[in-house]
Amino acid sequence: MPINNPFKKKYTTEGMYIGKPEAEAERVDTHALFQDYLDIENNIKRGNFIITGRKGAGKSAYAIWLQNKAEHDDQLFCSLVKKDELALEEMIQAVDAQTLKYEALFEWIILVRIVKLVLDSNTGTYLKQISALERFYEKNAGLVSIDKYVIKEILTNKEVNFSPLKGEFGFFSRFLGNKSIKAPFYQMISPLRETLIQVLKMEIFKNINFLLLFDDLDIKFKLTREADRTMLMDLIRIARRYNTEYFVGTNAKVLLFIRDDIGDRLEGVDSDKSKIFGSYEYCINWYEHDIAQKDETAIMLRKFINHRLALNFERCNIPYNNEDPWLSFVEEEPVAEGQKTQFKYILDHTFYLPRDIINLFKNISDKKLKLPLSKSSVNSLLRDFADVKKQEICDELYVVYDQDVDMVDKLFQVIEKVNSGRDVTYMQILGYLDELSLPHKEFHTLLEYSLLVPVNKTTNHFFFNYREKAVSKRFDQYTYRTPKILKLYFNNRI
Repeated sequence: MPINNPFKKKYTTEGMYIGKPEAEAERVDTHALFQDYLDIENNIKRGNFIITGRKGAGKSAYAIWLQNKAEHDDQLFCSLVKKDELALEEMIQAVDAQTLKYEALFEWIILVRIVKLVLDSNTGTYLKQISALERFYEKNAGLVSIDKYVIKEILTNKEVNFSPLKGEFGFFSRFLGNKSIKAPFYQMISPLRETLIQVLKMEIFKNINFLLLFDDLDIKFKLTREADRTMLMDLIRIARRYNTEYFVGTNAKVLLFIRDDIGDRLEGVDSDKSKIFGSYEYCINWYEHDIAQKDETAIMLRKFINHRLALNFERCNIPYNNEDPWLSFVEEEPVAEGQKTQFKYILDHTFYLPRDIINLFKNISDKKLKLPLSKSSVNSLLRDFADVKKQEICDELYVVYDQDVDMVDKLFQVIEKVNSGRDVTYMQILGYLDELSLPHKEFHTLLEYSLLVPVNKTTNHFFFNYREKAVSKRFDQYTYRTPKILKLYFNNRI
């Protein structure tokens, strides 16, 4: 007998909305939908400013939640720098053509964005220093909004007018001379930084937080290009300098949201890379093996879906299990020890990501499925989800291989060959790579993205890189399979 059917009359999934895969598309609902289950906020307070995680882990969702939170909190001011605002092509051309350093452009972005947040707070407007800062911002309106057009303006040697600041902040003469009132933006970095630090340390700002967020960095940077890897690492170093030096003693912070695989590909770009990430990275990981073994209702992904289900049941006026809404959503049978619940069965077809859960259930309203969902309904949803997940994996790999569709297609041919085999060995996989003229190093890429699942020959233990770090040596001691969702994808094609 099912253990979870509270319904005396028939209800369906019509009208239910679990969410949208892209955090930007959920912007209107983020305030109600988002919960900080992974304690990201406290990890940031502890000094972490590089927020990493696989695509779909919730990095952008957290960034957008912070923005929405700032709209309801008069002590939090937040600015989100998206990929299109960085104008990387213009920066690269600037370095090549004019030997201007893009580090100065990154600093300019940080400084003028924080200045704008200070002015947006409408705090201390009666003070001469704040009034001067506002006049400075208005006088240079064409140079403080960062986009590709402004970058071009800056790089054509258009100068910044700092006359409003010179009278209130005497150190400008030390940096730029007594007679000057204009200078190229890169000469303005040091005096503007000193101005901002002085302002942020004013008593009136002691309880106000200013956050500058850089999101979608993995999309704009081309990892096959050395200049892009160097620029990304430079941005990380600059953010560290501001967070650990310049902004110490203030409530301003720069946060970077980066895919974990992108961070891994910065190895060798800077000798400090490992130290920086080791000290300031917080990686979003939703896998909780030990907790799940004791009580799967206590894991974060269960809490994630239960929160959204409760909102839906309330909105649709559907009775549900208050303690565990999942039990009113999916038909769970009593299971013996060692058997899998439907929830675990579903998770085994995901990469333990919130986006996977959302993608799985995103179209349930249109399908008008009977509640609670039966096994056949769940399997039907999983078959649809398999196609979506395959495309998402391709999108991840396109970033790594600079949109090389042929390369990604060949990698999936290798995965399909593994899927067709049984207890496939390391040497067999190298043979598949040879057949497609692919270098053997791509074996490690497939492991990194959990597209190959190592199986210990002795214990039959499975290793998933999204759960624990993949095996890193003696690859011949394992056989290999494909993850369940890709197995389902290939079976769908038969």
